[in-house]
Amino acid sequence: MKLKLLGTAAAEGWPGIFCACEVCQKARELGGKNIRTRSSMMIDESVKIDFPPDTYHHVLTYGIDLRKVRYLLITHNHDDHFLLADILYCEAPFVAGEPAPPFIVLGPKQVIDRFMPRDEHRNSPLTPMVIEPYETVTMEEWGFTPVRSTHMNYGESYNYLVSKDGKTILYASDTGWYSEETWEFLAGRRIDFVVMECTSGGKETNYSGHLSITGLLKMREKLIEIGAIQSATPYVATHFSHNGGLLHHDLEARLNPHGVEVGYDGWEGEA
Repeated sequence: MKLKLLGTAAAEGWPGIFCACEVCQKARELGGKNIRTRSSMMIDESVKIDFPPDTYHHVLTYGIDLRKVRYLLITHNHDDHFLLADILYCEAPFVAGEPAPPFIVLGPKQVIDRFMPRDEHRNSPLTPMVIEPYETVTMEEWGFTPVRSTHMNYGESYNYLVSKDGKTILYASDTGWYSEETWEFLAGRRIDFVVMECTSGGKETNYSGHLSITGLLKMREKLIEIGAIQSATPYVATHFSHNGGLLHHDLEARLNPHGVEVGYDGWEGEA
């Protein structure tokens, strides 16, 4: 599976859209990997995880053809991960000529409910589909398994196991420490690649819905302990907030020695 991080920021982007803090100002000066848009990932050309407000920018910047996406996985109902209005531009009258090819949107019930009622969208190329936690949905060569993340008391919030050709990746954005049911589900499963959030960066907080560097490393240790990954399993951090206080090179200095790569907008890898 070919992986591409389209965006790697938390909700407000980096630099923050209205922010003039020191790290946002420095990011503006340095540019490059310090400029982060809202988080999303492509897997091959067929699977997209989340549809943030920056998707149009991602399409233009990386030459993405959204007409090739067959499956759109939504993690949860926050606007920085799920901008419904832009998804609906796949429908008439916003597509002239040949209609957009069919694709399936999978996510928790709170996400899929926002597509209803569908009477006015009878000719839509999209099919919304509720996917249940810990249940694998197989479509063509793909397997999609949502696991419950720990992210606010806001209905279901998912991380995803995505499988193809005998390989499995874990995309773990917007989560704190997993619940016991999630740890038990992951125990003994083979995960070949991990992409995990690090929203709080170098700042330790009491908020349980996101991870700091310390939290990410503890999650990695736990995944090794339960046999889901090995110490050599590729591990990439994403979903950073400027409030964490660390620029890209600072994050590398803190994470690289532990075998964790720091993701950036446009990062590419393979599982």
